[in-house]
Parts: sequence; C-alpha cells; structure tokens
Amino acid sequence: MKDLKILLYLDFLKIKNGLLDAIHNPLIFLKRFGPAIFFLVFFLIFSGNYSNTDNSSNITFIISNIVYTQVLGGIAIFASILILGVFSFYLCDYTPKNFTLSDIQYLFPSPLNNKIILFYSMVKSAIKGVGMFFLSIIFLIVILVSKTNISLVGLIPVAIGFFFILLFFISLSYLLFAIKVKTGLEKELKLISRIFTGLLFILISYYIYKLYTYEFDISLFLKDIGSSYLISIPIISSISKFSSLILMQTLVPPILDLLFLLSLIILNCYIFTILNVDYYEDIANSVSDLNEKIKVAKASRGFNYNTQVENKIKKVNIGISSKERAGVMALYWKCSVARKRRQTSIKKYLVFVLNIAISIGGAYATLKGYQLIALVSISVSTLYGVLIFTAASELPRELKNLYIYLIPGSPIAKIFATLLDEILLLVIRITIMFVPSIVLRHEYLILGIGVYIITILTTFVLRMQNLVMILLLPREEDVGPGMLSILFSMIIVMVPVGITVLTYSITTNPYIAFGALTIVISIYFGLLMLLCNTLFNKIEY
Repeated sequence: MKDLKILLYLDFLKIKNGLLDAIHNPLIFLKRFGPAIFFLVFFLIFSGNYSNTDNSSNITFIISNIVYTQVLGGIAIFASILILGVFSFYLCDYTPKNFTLSDIQYLFPSPLNNKIILFYSMVKSAIKGVGMFFLSIIFLIVILVSKTNISLVGLIPVAIGFFFILLFFISLSYLLFAIKVKTGLEKELKLISRIFTGLLFILISYYIYKLYTYEFDISLFLKDIGSSYLISIPIISSISKFSSLILMQTLVPPILDLLFLLSLIILNCYIFTILNVDYYEDIANSVSDLNEKIKVAKASRGFNYNTQVENKIKKVNIGISSKERAGVMALYWKCSVARKRRQTSIKKYLVFVLNIAISIGGAYATLKGYQLIALVSISVSTLYGVLIFTAASELPRELKNLYIYLIPGSPIAKIFATLLDEILLLVIRITIMFVPSIVLRHEYLILGIGVYIITILTTFVLRMQNLVMILLLPREEDVGPGMLSILFSMIIVMVPVGITVLTYSITTNPYIAFGALTIVISIYFGLLMLLCNTLFNKIEY
C-alpha cells in the first residue's frame, strides 16, 4: 500500500510541475490545457443553447429489437476483427510501451515493488484509454446529449465497461509478454502471430463474401450476424453488451460480464505473477531511443549486446541511387528508412485493407446513384483520419539533430523533404479510395477529380499547420503539439467548410462551391509555406 501511495504522489508531482511549467510558457499552456478548455466551453455553450429550447423538440431515443440486433451485429464484427488483430500484434514480439524514459531512469532502479509498478501502469493505461476514447467522440457525445433524451450520466456504465475491456487487453498483453520472456520461444510465437493474421484475413474475406450473398444489403447482413453464434462468444458478447448500453438507457452495467472480465484480468495477473519475470530490461530497451529500430534480447541469456543489435535491426530495402540521398533529399531517404523499420507488416496491410474497403463502399454508393455523397464522404473521412493522426511527424525528431541545419538548401525544401515520404504514402492511399468513385460514373467526373486533388492538398495543409505548431513550441519539449495541433486543425478546417457550405446554399451549384473551397485552400497553402519558411529560418540563425 505504501508503494501505491508513492506512485500516486509521483504522478501528482508530475501534474503539479507540468502545470507550473505551462504557466511560464503560454504556448505550452495552450498545448496541455487548451483542448480541455475548448471542449468544456464547447459543451457548455452547445448544451446551454439546447437547454433553453423546447424539450419537446428533442428526439426520443427508442430502438426496435431488429435495430438493436443489427447494432449488436456491427459491434460483434468489429470486436471479432479487433480480438484477432490484438492477438496477432501481441504475439509478434510485443513489449509493453506504457512506460517513459523517466520511469526507466528513476522508477525501475527504485526499491518499489516491481509488481505494484506493473499493475499501477496497467490501471493508469486503461483509464487513459477510456479518456482518449471519449475525447475522440466528444462532438458526437455533445450532440447526443443535447438533441436526444440520452443523459450524460448514462455514459457512466459505458465508461466502466470500456475500462474493464481495456484492462483485460492490457493484462493479456503483459501475460503474453511474460510468456515470451520466460520461454524464449520468440520464433514460435511469431509463427502463431502469423496464423492469427491469416485467420484475420480469412474472417474479413468471409464478412465480405457474406455481404455479397446479401447483395450488399447491410441491414440484412448485420441482422444475420447479430442473431448468429458470434454474438454469444464470451469476450465478443461482453464488448457488444457494453458498447450498446447507451441504446438501452440503463445505469446498471451487465454484472455477469463485469465479473467475467474481472476474473480474466485477475487470472492474467496471477499467471504473470507466478512466471516471476524480470521485465525491466526488455521494457527499458523498448522505450529507449533504439526501440523503433532494434529488438534486443535479454543480456541474461548470454548474448553479445552489439551482435544482437546488428542481428535485430529490421532489414529494409534502401537500395536507391546516390542522387536521391544528396542534399535535402537525404532527409527524405532517412525518413523513408525510419518508417519502413518502424512499421510492421500487419499494420501496413490492415491500413491498405481498410483503404480497399472504403474504395469498395464508395464504388457501391456510386453505382447506386450516390456519386457526390460517396466523394464527399471519402474526402471527409480521409481528412478526419489525417486530422487525428496529424501530430505524428518526423520533424520534431529531426529538429533536435544538428545536421538538418548544416545540410544546404532552403528551409521549405528541408521541411518538404522531411514530409515527402508520408505525403507520397497518403497520396497512394487516397488514390486507392477515390478512383472507383470517380471513374464508375461520369455525372461528377470533373468535380470528382477536383475533390481528389483538393483532398490531397488539404492533407498537406494540415501537415504544414502541424509543423507551424512544432516550430513555435520550445525545442526542449519531448513531444509534438498533440491535441493542440488537432484543435487548431479543426478550427482551420471549419473556415473553408463554412465558406463552401455558405456558397453552395446561395448558388446551389457544387462547382461554384468547389471553386470557393479551392481558393481558400490555396490561400492557406501559400500562407503556411511562408510561415514555416520564416520560423525555420529563425531557428537556423
């Protein structure tokens, strides 16, 4: 109990020192607390506006048994894919990464009980996961609470359920990690991981085939899955029940499912304790600066460290011409190699499967006569994904290296070279999603090509805006702007969207509205390039 109090006190000190640091730097304050303040003000204003209106205009949220079965079917499909993907990922040389470098330097060598540290990190990760999930859908929550008879209190059992589900997956990851370290059967576990990956692709293929047999009637497909044996599989059943609690308007979570998940969590932790694994060294190697490029075996097994490092570096194809490595293009080559070493095959293929699935959905909608809706939906979903993940960039790491300032070339050329690899990858994925919706009907062919181009340009604008935030923040910050960048990106996106909607409402002509959008995005692009160039110049000199 004493160790637990110490861990809580250390986290309290981190929060207090972070608050004091933020007070002395307005940008850091905005980065850390701006999103929370924005979401709070947004929620109060939005909910206050609707509380002053007639409550009779609110939508009474009542669903039939058929719709509930369809919802369960959709959740069960997602849960089954998630479980297979999690097993495949955890068995493929997974090491817990919810520790920081400060934990390795100060917490691990301390006399605190290592098992208390581990269990505390598990619970903290689950709480963070639930918080991040609800933050990611905050706008949907505000609309549901304001426009329907669903109360904010009704989200409490959903949060409790998600907490136990996340805690189960985290405890499972630690157990599989302990088995890997204790047995040393890394190759065998990787083989099992590939088997799970194969099962995952078979399952996705089965779902696509099943949807095809129903002539792409999604409602019948979901109803069939929702009434099948899949919904009764224990873990899938628990995920489905907790995820659908908001539709049932109940404050009482399913007790049996809670007890079932709790028993699995206790079992995972108990087996982990019995294995008595000294996990410090593996986790320290994982979260160090080398964790993205190498996997180091435990020194206690008698391997030479340097030899093991050389053997564990992921082999990637770097056979490109020397001209591509010269000058600023050396930054592009370096970022490309780093991405290939960091990205797992599972993640890469899953993303492309998702792109193909969106492409098929857009093609189906286009053939049914909804080409414009398909184009707009693909564009919006793409930009939303870029918006959420826009904080991930190589530039913050490159700015800490001296050579980026010594390489000859203009600042904007260096920035562009650093971003080129991820932009090219985005262009390929966007092309996969857009092409069927553009070519299968010619009603909006020119507009479709325009939406495709403007989507690519907008993704680049979002990346450039993120770079502005990175360049404005102090260099000693270990991470990028995070939620602050996402918040400003949302504000930036709202302006062209608002102008486009206003133009379309006045003219009712999609081509004129698209022209207005193009002008705004082009102005954004030019201003951001100028701003990035100026800020980078100030850092150099």
